[in-house]
Amino acid sequence: MGRLEEFLKFLERRNATLRDKALKGLCLFLCLMMGFTVLSRAADSVTIARVRVEQASPQTLDRSIEVQGKVTAEREVALRVQAGIVVDSIPVLAGQQVEKGDLLMELDVQDLDELICGARLEIEKLELNQRDVDSQKAAADAQQKKAAKRAGEDYAKAKKQSGRTVAEAEKELKQAKQKLADFRKNKKKAAGGGGTDSVRSSLEEVVGEKEKALEAAEEEQVRLTAEREDAVKDALTAARQENPELTVQEEETLRGEVEQNYKGALDGAKKAVKQAEKELEEAEDALTDYDAQQQEDSQASLKEQEEALAADVELKEKAVKEAKSAGQDSEEAARRALEDARAPQEGDSSGTITELEIEQKQAELEKLEALQKQEGRICAPVNGVITEICAAVGDRTGDTAAFRLADLQQGCRFTATLTGEQSRYLAQGDPVTLTADGSGKKLGEYTVDSVTAAVEAETEDAGEQYEVTVRLGADGPALGSSVTMTCVKKTQKYQTTVPLTALHQDNQRNFVWVVNETASVLGSTLTVQRVDVTVAEKNDSYAALAEGSLTSEQQIVTYADRTIEAGSRVRLEEESGR
Repeated sequence: MGRLEEFLKFLERRNATLRDKALKGLCLFLCLMMGFTVLSRAADSVTIARVRVEQASPQTLDRSIEVQGKVTAEREVALRVQAGIVVDSIPVLAGQQVEKGDLLMELDVQDLDELICGARLEIEKLELNQRDVDSQKAAADAQQKKAAKRAGEDYAKAKKQSGRTVAEAEKELKQAKQKLADFRKNKKKAAGGGGTDSVRSSLEEVVGEKEKALEAAEEEQVRLTAEREDAVKDALTAARQENPELTVQEEETLRGEVEQNYKGALDGAKKAVKQAEKELEEAEDALTDYDAQQQEDSQASLKEQEEALAADVELKEKAVKEAKSAGQDSEEAARRALEDARAPQEGDSSGTITELEIEQKQAELEKLEALQKQEGRICAPVNGVITEICAAVGDRTGDTAAFRLADLQQGCRFTATLTGEQSRYLAQGDPVTLTADGSGKKLGEYTVDSVTAAVEAETEDAGEQYEVTVRLGADGPALGSSVTMTCVKKTQKYQTTVPLTALHQDNQRNFVWVVNETASVLGSTLTVQRVDVTVAEKNDSYAALAEGSLTSEQQIVTYADRTIEAGSRVRLEEESGR
């Protein structure tokens, strides 16, 4: 019994220990779950982006254009003074207002007198040089005319001598052929004992006919050559009567045209002569061959005489050809010499240049003499303000303007530089307000006179720039003052506008982030969705979207404390502060 009681007590103690351990384990588990929950919510608050949202609203977009510029003269007058004169005094300052006729500068009168003397001496030297140039040119022209005349005479003599030489050679050739023909005729009669040889007679007749044909062809060639030369002379004579100053080139052109007219006939005549010579030679060869056959037994002296006569004919034919070739060469040489003599001389512009220099020096002298009459006093040409003085006392005047004056009678204007974006909303006739920089004083209401593209940007990164001009009239702000121009323009009313901070761009496409509420196992969560939009217009604060891009109920993200993307979970700033 005692042991049973001890065993039961042991069991009770062990069960009590197990219950204590189980209770402790449950408490530990609950504590861990609470810790993990706190950590989870802390991690969730750290990783989820906090955003601010707005809804699209209808409104007009006010665009304010504000630029700074300067007041400049409507018209500037540049006062130039003859260069190279010593400045004696300048009694005015830059920025000073002057009246028309007020003294601006005095020149050194003594230096002015010296410059006038020097200009006159230079003109006299140039005139003497011009006379020398004219004299040399006249002598060169006379020499050229004389050379051209002699070359023309030599050309005419060469043509005449060439024709005479060719005629004499042709005459000698004709005589040699006649001697050969007579010898052969007598030789045939002697061989035949005075009898008649019908074959030889026929051959002799053929030779006679060919000789006559050759003579006729040669005479026709000579006639055509003479006729061509006469035609050339007549054409040149007529042309010189019409134009006494006919140039060598024009004469050669006219000669070529006349010779071209006779070219076909002369070529035909030359071919006829060559053909007649060839046929005569063939007839003579036939007669010679016949005589050779008939006279094989004739005496050797007759054969030698005949060969000598035939050789003389060949020599005379060769002499005719050489005479023709030599005549052509001599004519060509004389013609080229005539062309060279009549060729225009090389251009010489020294005389013209000297005349221009004289005119320039005379114009300078007239200006200097006008300043001398004014006693070297330079006065203001208009009522205005001196904007710049480019001369200095003791220095010589330069090629640029000595003074620049703003013409007050023409009034002033305001000019400023606009960006390409600003120029889209500003046009001629738009009302603007001008205020003085520094004091902020309102100077008045004006209208835009023009908006034009600037000549060039001040820097390469400035982009497209424009210039706005506002005419101020004669009673406007002071010249050179810095002024701010303001213009406020309203657009049409747009139904869907969002802050610029809500607008994003990716690959040249505009979009906004829209917050959507979605259900999950842990409850409702907020996520963002990308919505592409089309921007109709925008100003510095808001952008107007095309109709249908968004609804008025959609919440648009205008700020996020970190980068978000499509599907990202977000937390509204109002919730994060709760």
